[in-house]
Amino acid sequence: MTNPTVMKRRSEQHSSNIGQRGPSPSTKNSKEDTIGGGKVGPVALGILLFVVLGSAVLQVIQNMRQKSPFSGDD
Repeated sequence: MTNPTVMKRRSEQHSSNIGQRGPSPSTKNSKEDTIGGGKVGPVALGILLFVVLGSAVLQVIQNMRQKSPFSGDD
């Protein structure tokens, strides 16, 4: 069990924060915490779209070239 004097001291330390509004300075996010500001550049977005759309087109082409099970070519 925690010593009552320790509990009282901790309570007094944290009671000063009760009247303050907003996040405390220790938990506030700064620009240094985020890498690159959290934004995706246009080049990265273009590469991502190229890969995703290109793979979708290739998948459609591959499915069209395969033998269809309903074609009746038995």
